Amino acid sequence: AKMLTLNQVEIANIESNNGGRGFARNVERNVRTLRNTTTSFNTFTQTQNKQVRIFSHSAEVQNLIFFPTDWETRWREFANDIKGYRKEGRNNHDDAPDALTGMVEFFGNSRESEILDEMENDFQ
Repeated sequence: AKMLTLNQVEIANIESNNGGRGFARNVERNVRTLRNTTTSFNTFTQTQNKQVRIFSHSAEVQNLIFFPTDWETRWREFANDIKGYRKEGRNNHDDAPDALTGMVEFFGNSRESEILDEMENDFQ
């Protein structure tokens, strides 16, 4: 809640699977307690297989997500989870790669919608 407020986040997309809806409600309550009226909350359900999504979008993540030069020291656990993720085998911590995959999917869908809107306007 503090980070959303500090960074003036306008839209918080929170996955509602496995208790995410309750988490979103709690975060929103805390955000409002901080008098943040800027952030709106969007919950969504993810039904696709996580490992398949991460693998199929891995090239896009590598090409589209940029980090500051000191990201590995600033966010050590996150970096270890990203760099240690394996296509096959046990991945105890897959939330970091899943979050980056979700970003690529979300922004890809947004751009896809923009392109379709532009094409529609061109034909009118």
